[in-house]
Amino acid sequence: MSGIHQSTDLNDLRELWSQWTSVVERIARRRKIRRAVSPGEYRALHDTMMIACRKQRADGSGPWQQLAEQMVRLGEPWVTLEALKSSNQRILLDLLDRCREVDAEMNGKRLPLLHSRRFVGSALLMVALILAVALLYFAPVGETSLSPATAEIGSMFKRLMFRIRWSSFIERFSVVTVIVVVVAILLGTRSDRRWS
Repeated sequence: MSGIHQSTDLNDLRELWSQWTSVVERIARRRKIRRAVSPGEYRALHDTMMIACRKQRADGSGPWQQLAEQMVRLGEPWVTLEALKSSNQRILLDLLDRCREVDAEMNGKRLPLLHSRRFVGSALLMVALILAVALLYFAPVGETSLSPATAEIGSMFKRLMFRIRWSSFIERFSVVTVIVVVVAILLGTRSDRRWS
């Protein structure tokens, strides 16, 4: 395939992907639009986009071929407009995030970290975890605590903090390494399940 022809195919694919992503966004965000997309128009857009994705997957090389494979996997289930409209909004918002990631990768851009809902959710989880640890650390132990369970958890946490303070560098490093490996495995298996 000539370079000029391949470039035209990629530009067409970018445009089709962008149009499809905007339809996904309107439906995911439940936005009212002036001119709604008809089921026939959606089907034609989807079919044309999928043909272009499959062609790029077959003809492309390296990262473009892998990107086209991701696009096929993302777009394949959403054959009809009704399939999109009848889906759970959370699923559609996740689909929209993935479409934007592909769009950014196709155009050589990186999405801002705060744009990702997954980053915001992870950040909120980390803040909640830090607050819980601080609460346990500063919680009163004994008769003034909220419940016997709270007192026991607070006592265990204080014993743990004492052990951490008196542990060696090697012991701390080992524990942190195990935690990092476990988190990496969990995140890796989660992202693998996403594409299967």
